Amino acid sequence: SGLQRDQLRGRYAGRVRIGLLHRIGQLPPLVGRGVYIGGTVETGQAWDRGRDIFEDLIYSGSALFGVDTFMGPFYISYGIASTGQDELYVTLGRNF
Repeated sequence: SGLQRDQLRGRYAGRVRIGLLHRIGQLPPLVGRGVYIGGTVETGQAWDRGRDIFEDLIYSGSALFGVDTFMGPFYISYGIASTGQDELYVTLGRNF
């Protein structure tokens, strides 16, 4: 969270993420199903050399608001990383 997609590159990469998603409400049946809030706490990095693994880990977190619509899940989230970078994410549909 907080970084752009594919911003980190290397031969080795790792990430640990813990998240929580909580349903706070229900939508009318014609619109969708539920309304959600949540967040994550993460750490990870990418390295070129195997001996550098676990050095210079980046820590980050995010907060999100989402609705499960008839078109698929719609999420707005904000993430911030220990590097000082932040990012706003808007997603419609499933992520793979």
